[in-house]
Amino acid sequence: GPVTSFVGAAGRFAPRQPGREPGQDLAELVEANLLANATLVRALLPGMRRRSRGCLAFVGAGPTGLAAGSAAFAAAKEALHGYVRSLAIDLEGTGIVTGVVLPTGTAASVDGAVERTARALLQLC
Repeated sequence: GPVTSFVGAAGRFAPRQPGREPGQDLAELVEANLLANATLVRALLPGMRRRSRGCLAFVGAGPTGLAAGSAAFAAAKEALHGYVRSLAIDLEGTGIVTGVVLPTGTAASVDGAVERTARALLQLC
């Protein structure tokens, strides 16, 4: 059947010390965290527009998801956040909703963070 909801959880984190990261590191993180999600949205939007219905939810990163060595990751996730904000403006009135859910917790509580994130995504869609 048709896709009515999409959860964009594509992404990658690679802790690197600024100035010592491989030259392609930022490009690879943008590819994984932004472009992979945008490519899937591009494929899904025509059907959602035809049905005047859909939900595009994305897993972002808030301040608790940042740590030393995360400058490139933070830049890639901020790019995703900007993309989703722009999507929300462009899709206003179409019946398609979009948003970013920020996982909470720490690595020690991954199971709880995943559950809280899943609940937030369900509320969005």
